[in-house]
Amino acid sequence: MLGWNTKIVNDCICMPNQPPIKRCAIYSRSSVEKDNRDPFDSVSAQFMACAEFVGSQVSRNWTLVSALYEDRGYSGSHLRRHGFQSLLADTKRGLIDVVVVHRLDRLTRNLSDFQQIIAEFNAHNVALVSVTQQLDMSHHVGRLATNILTSFAEFEREMVGQRVKEKRAATLQNGRWQGTSCPFGYRIKNDCLVIDAAESAIVKELFSRYANEESVTALIRNSDERRVRIKRWLTRTGKQRGQHPIKSYG
Repeated sequence: MLGWNTKIVNDCICMPNQPPIKRCAIYSRSSVEKDNRDPFDSVSAQFMACAEFVGSQVSRNWTLVSALYEDRGYSGSHLRRHGFQSLLADTKRGLIDVVVVHRLDRLTRNLSDFQQIIAEFNAHNVALVSVTQQLDMSHHVGRLATNILTSFAEFEREMVGQRVKEKRAATLQNGRWQGTSCPFGYRIKNDCLVIDAAESAIVKELFSRYANEESVTALIRNSDERRVRIKRWLTRTGKQRGQHPIKSYG
């Protein structure tokens, strides 16, 4: 039985006090580039979890925007990310009401950057929701908890970076080479750098000519005319790199 304040318009039941539509944008990020061998990566998993959460908020009249905001192969230590910058631009244009992330560290791992992001969101009346952490930033306790979590994310990023540096230093000290590419004049054999005779001769020639005061521009032009190219190599995700002319980075 319908209540006294329920209206029927064009044979449709309209409930009173329906909340306004909230346009929700999902942002997902991964520090690892997409692996073509596995189409369901971390970014896809984050999006699905966030989309499911937005769908569960139908009573609050939440709706998902059609635009995708995602970044693959980008660290959370900076904001120079194409997907994030698109999100920020649409936020400033008033196209978004709620930004949904899987975890706060997907948005950033830098406390000062996080405070800058929140200031931008507040300036345009945009709410931020973390699906797995259930944070309400409209309350001062929620803002405190958010800052603490972001500080821990920043600390974790710095610790991971320090461990990577220590591992690389120990590996190099033991004579092993890390990475999928190697310096021009060498090749990788059994995880070690060994001299490539043909490339080594070119390197020695270039250094000798430079020591005799031949200009870098002339050396690069001559190398290009001789079709000297950096060796081809593959990234861990199977992308081809290299095979370009020697360049000057001065």
